[in-house]
Amino acid sequence: MKRTFVTDFDGTVTNEDAGAALLRSHGHDSWVFWDWCVRIGCLSLPAAQELQWRGVSADRDVLAESARNSMFLRSGFRGFVDRVRAAGDDLLIVSSGFRFYIEAILGDLAKVLPIVANDLHDSDGGKRIAWVDRRYWCAVHRPCKAVVAQRLLNHSVVALGDGLSDLCLLRSSVPLYAVRGSLLEKRGRRIGREGLSSFDTFDTVSRAEWAYVNP
Repeated sequence: MKRTFVTDFDGTVTNEDAGAALLRSHGHDSWVFWDWCVRIGCLSLPAAQELQWRGVSADRDVLAESARNSMFLRSGFRGFVDRVRAAGDDLLIVSSGFRFYIEAILGDLAKVLPIVANDLHDSDGGKRIAWVDRRYWCAVHRPCKAVVAQRLLNHSVVALGDGLSDLCLLRSSVPLYAVRGSLLEKRGRRIGREGLSSFDTFDTVSRAEWAYVNP
């Protein structure tokens, strides 16, 4: 059966959350408050994103350039992409973040990797979010990686993630790689989630999935 690796982007493919980094450098200080509201459960992530990005005045091109120059791919990611493709499998990036900075950070890899993500547009001195197709939503996340995994019929799905927007994967049965020390890993360990593995670099995932890969 064909395999599809469904991976988060911010903090998983990258070493840190690119969206949060852009808000720190270009957003209003209130973004931290809205982030806190999400973490304590009094505001949904999509609602917080609307509030956080509405007041960002920097042009989208400026934000993309900033992300391109300051964000780094997690070690081993390019090799992981090569191994997935050589095996005839698929790699799908699914993110609650925004396509424009994902593509900027991926560079040439953006031409070969399918992406399911929201996007952000300049609008009246601020930003307007263009949400991903509703069929990928759940009650909490836009998009939801667990919903995307369910829609991949006739595929064996393996998921990778790290944070708040990946927590729905804990309720699914797909094999799951969580960034070591991340919120996803801690919650998964706490509930005894089966099929959960930890990783620091994509070389770790490659060695686990393809035994012939040298350490």
